[in-house]
Amino acid sequence: MAEENKYCYFTIDDGTGVIRLKMFENLEHVNDIRESDKVLVIGFMKTYNDEVYVQPEFIKKLSSNEFYFHKIIREKLVKDSSILNNGEKFMESLAESEENNDEITLLIKLLKENDGMSFNELKEKLGVSEERIKEVLNTLMDLGDVFEPRKNFFKLV
Repeated sequence: MAEENKYCYFTIDDGTGVIRLKMFENLEHVNDIRESDKVLVIGFMKTYNDEVYVQPEFIKKLSSNEFYFHKIIREKLVKDSSILNNGEKFMESLAESEENNDEITLLIKLLKENDGMSFNELKEKLGVSEERIKEVLNTLMDLGDVFEPRKNFFKLV
């Protein structure tokens, strides 16, 4: 974050590209945001002197659990954008995401508390299908938050 003349800016990266955020008020809301933090931003695209940037209306630092919840929702929207046109289907999708978030939250908690766990231990503790555990673990490994130091044993990064 840089402050110049009562405004601040961030450069954010979503893995596909970067864009600058420029804030002109409520700067105290971003004092605790640091490099590598995950944030949720809602704002307006603006252009000034041929520079495209986002002027945030809302910015929030996310916990890992909140980030995964939003990631699941975003993936559902990308896979089926028609759910935005059907409120009932979207709410069903959201309910499924909340259930998935509980599994992800519990899996992360178990890995933190136990300094890693075997696949069989996770299966026993989570009480969900092997396929679902594999799906959650693969998602977390793809994100770089979990790794497999030895076969069928998983740890948080």
